[in-house]
Amino acid sequence: FGSDGASFFLRIDFHSAYLTELSSMEARFTAQSLDGAQTSQVVIGFAQGSARVSETVLGYPPQQVECAFSRVLELRIALQSLGIPKGGGLRFQFSLWREGLPMDAVPQQGWLEMRTTDPVEMEG
Repeated sequence: FGSDGASFFLRIDFHSAYLTELSSMEARFTAQSLDGAQTSQVVIGFAQGSARVSETVLGYPPQQVECAFSRVLELRIALQSLGIPKGGGLRFQFSLWREGLPMDAVPQQGWLEMRTTDPVEMEG
């Protein structure tokens, strides 16, 4: 995961055992501001070897979220649509669901954190 200051990027490399099962699953990306005041969720559906954003929570425009999939899922979300201020941090979770039940998650409990989305501060 990373940021260019305007967007958040996430890459998920799936275990080969999941690739045949993904068409019956959906992926959920949940992000939150570090203070917990703002929460967003993106739901991604898989079909015929491709992925598409099927739902977003908060109602931001679909062009604010892009995904691509072959054997790897790549996701780009505009930080503004997540309610993350310039240079602000975020925490997030990624999970796979089937028939309304969670199958796997990263991390298994809690959140992954990105203290800043400013690429210059990340280097220092």
